[in-house]
Amino acid sequence: MLAGGAGISAYPEYYLRHSPVDYAVRGEVDASLVQILNAPASFNNGIGVISDPAMSDPGATFRPVLSLVRESPETRYYSAMLSRGCPKSCSFCSVRLGFPFHRKALLSDIDALFKPLEGSPKRVHVNFEDDNLALDFDYLERTIDILDFYTGGNFGISMENGLDFTALDREKLSFLKSRNITQLNISFVSSNTSVLAENKRRYSPEDFSMVARAASSLSIPVTAYLIAGLPDEKFQSIDKGLEFLAGLPVLIGISPFYAVPHSSGFADESMFDRISPNFCKGTSFYPWNECTTDELIRVFIKARALNVERRVASERHGQVSLEFT
Repeated sequence: MLAGGAGISAYPEYYLRHSPVDYAVRGEVDASLVQILNAPASFNNGIGVISDPAMSDPGATFRPVLSLVRESPETRYYSAMLSRGCPKSCSFCSVRLGFPFHRKALLSDIDALFKPLEGSPKRVHVNFEDDNLALDFDYLERTIDILDFYTGGNFGISMENGLDFTALDREKLSFLKSRNITQLNISFVSSNTSVLAENKRRYSPEDFSMVARAASSLSIPVTAYLIAGLPDEKFQSIDKGLEFLAGLPVLIGISPFYAVPHSSGFADESMFDRISPNFCKGTSFYPWNECTTDELIRVFIKARALNVERRVASERHGQVSLEFT
């Protein structure tokens, strides 16, 4: 049995010891799956760990993916991924452990991906799952133009994977609005400038505010994600971040911090042998750093309460209701 993916890439030896897999593949797997299946021993380091050849080849191609996820009487909803990895190196992020290079699909492959949508009897909605597709905005524009062409303009889009807002400005937001964007999720991280600097996020809360307000003025629904439990950030600092977001026209999403092997500050693999893998996910509210589990849960509950207050106020004033994501 062979297994791979982001989790296995972080600590493949763990899976060899604690699951029935024969080979644990570090890297994407899908880019080199046939090559690996044909000769797994040629990539094996002797203990069952295989390194995907694409891990060392920044020029390896990435084939885009489009999947139908649900359907309503009027609309077909698709999920798309057009890239792998991210060119940034934020300290808290583990994406680079499995996908060290940022690679985008060829536009010709995207054309082939969207071509079957031509003549769709229903409206098409595509949610882009990419980590930071907007960093190359010309590429994003051309991608959406291809989608526009094959759907005859009968489409909508959303970007719900926590984009880096620094890739956006009012002109780019206006373009997204003109292309029927229905949801934009942007990553706020923290209002603490010291924490931002330590995690290689080079912006200020005021920078975020300008983008959030610009999106709101264009009637683009925004969810802003705050990370709770980052190293060296205490509950009081996170609470200040919540209050900052409460003053903006956004819904608040909470992303509890979780560690994975080899992420910043967690180079020692042995500690992960002593805890349940369930702690290595946001829903565990595990106290990895300064905040306790109780404090992390309090942050989450407060954010939900603020969202309810905003939604009730919006409906009371006859505005378009904000949706939870």
